[in-house]
Amino acid sequence: PAVVAQKAATLQLLAEGRFTLGLGSGENLNEHVIGQGWPGVATRQDMLREAIEVIRQLMTGDLVTYRGEHFDVDSARLWDTIHETAKFGATPKGGVRRLTLGPEDKQVRDWFRKACETAGLEVHVDAIGSMFGLRKGRDMSKPPVGLGSHLDTQPTGGKFDGVLGTLAALEVVRTLNDAGIETETP
Repeated sequence: PAVVAQKAATLQLLAEGRFTLGLGSGENLNEHVIGQGWPGVATRQDMLREAIEVIRQLMTGDLVTYRGEHFDVDSARLWDTIHETAKFGATPKGGVRRLTLGPEDKQVRDWFRKACETAGLEVHVDAIGSMFGLRKGRDMSKPPVGLGSHLDTQPTGGKFDGVLGTLAALEVVRTLNDAGIETETP
């Protein structure tokens, strides 16, 4: 729900009020990701009601910490993580200037590697410098699920420029770890 709320808020701003968020209780499409049976209709509808409650709270723009039957949102951890990375390239007006291959980019990449390793991820860097944190699954022969964005910013970027998608992916891993969930796929 947290990622849906963030994406919906962004689209609403970009669409100048012409965006409407539609939600449903889902189909049996993601069973392969977590390796567990798909909940029945009544449970999915309860999950949808709870997700809508979380999204409504998040859409206020306030920090939200939520503990429910199906979902937990730890606003402080993600918020703190975003602000921790914002120190790498912070500007006097509260923005961030963290250009690719600059010293601030190296600082945030070193920080990210350590954060991934602390979360139990194997960190790999490819030939062009893209970083990948791999969380093991029960069946390592399956292709991994990918989440993320980028750590560098535009020359006059903000605290959320790119890094929000990357840190949201890290938060997903941390949340899975906290819940003791072992996924089927990496």
